[in-house]
Amino acid sequence: MLIRNLIIFLLLSGPLSANELFDKGYKAAQDKNFSEAILHFEALVSIEPANSSALFNLGNAYFAEKKYGKAILNFEKAHKLQPGDDEIQLAITNTYAALGRSDNWDSAYTFLESTFFRIGSFTWSILALFFSLFSAFLLFILIARVKRIVIPFKVPLLFFSLFLIVLFSYAASKAVIYSEDNRFAIVTSEKIPILKNEFGEMSDRTLNEGERVEIIKELDSYLLVLNSTGEEVLVLSTDVERIQTF
Repeated sequence: MLIRNLIIFLLLSGPLSANELFDKGYKAAQDKNFSEAILHFEALVSIEPANSSALFNLGNAYFAEKKYGKAILNFEKAHKLQPGDDEIQLAITNTYAALGRSDNWDSAYTFLESTFFRIGSFTWSILALFFSLFSAFLLFILIARVKRIVIPFKVPLLFFSLFLIVLFSYAASKAVIYSEDNRFAIVTSEKIPILKNEFGEMSDRTLNEGERVEIIKELDSYLLVLNSTGEEVLVLSTDVERIQTF
C-alpha cells in the first residue's frame, strides 16, 4: 500500500495532465497491464474523484486483477455519478457473480434521489430562480392590474409557479445532499471481522468481500453499520471504504 501510494504521488507530482493519466491507464489496460492501469486511474481519481469514466475503468482493472471488492467500490462510485448507466450496473452484477453471489444487486439510492442528482443542483437552482422571477412578474401584474398584458388564468398560474419554486428548491437541496452523501461503504478485503464491542474484541463472525454496508454511527475508530441482512454490527473504520465522489 505504501509503495502504491508513493507511485501515485510521483505520478501526480509529474507533468501528466488528467487526460494523459486517463490515456496511459486505458492503454495499459488494453495491453493487459492492469496493475499499471490501476496506478494511473487511481492517480486520476485522486484529483478528479467525480470522473465516472476513470472510476469505471479503474473498476474494470481491479476486476481483471480479481480484486473484486475494490472493483465493486469503484463501480458503485461510477454508478452514483451515472445512475442510469446500464453498463455500470451490469459490471456490478457480474462482479458479484464472480464472487459467487447470485443475489440481485439494487442501487443504494432511490430512483427519485438519483434523478435529482442526475439533473444537478445547478440546473434545479436555475429553474427555481426562473420561476421566482416569473412569479414576481405575475404578482406585479395582479397588484398593478396592468390590463395591456393579457395572461389567462393568472392566479392559478401564480400558485403553480410558486409550487414549482418549492419543488425545484427542494430538488436542488436533495441533489447537494446526494452528491455529498457518504453513508455507504464497501468491504474491499476478502473478509473483515465483526467486533463484539467498542474495545476491539473480535467475534468469530465476518463480513465478506464486496458487501455494501450503511454507516449508522461513527465511534472513534469503529463504525456501527447496517449489513446486507439489515443487522447492526460493529466494524473497524479502516476495514471498509466509503462510496464517496468528492
